[in-house]
Amino acid sequence: MSRFVLYCGGEGAVRPEEAAQTSRDAGAKVIATGTGTVVVEARPAQIKLISSRLPGWSYTLERREVRKPVPPRRKAA
Repeated sequence: MSRFVLYCGGEGAVRPEEAAQTSRDAGAKVIATGTGTVVVEARPAQIKLISSRLPGWSYTLERREVRKPVPPRRKAA
């Protein structure tokens, strides 16, 4: 399973709470909801089905890039 971000694309779209319920009904696991976004864990076939049931919503694969911080250099004493 992969994580996808569903996001609201404009007026007339269903509320995030309704989008989360639609996702659950399709068998996806809802990870988080926010203002106009829902993060779900689903298979590609599931996310396509969810997207077709949510007019005004789109989705993208969640991509997390974590940078390793570079420690500051110490000045020579």
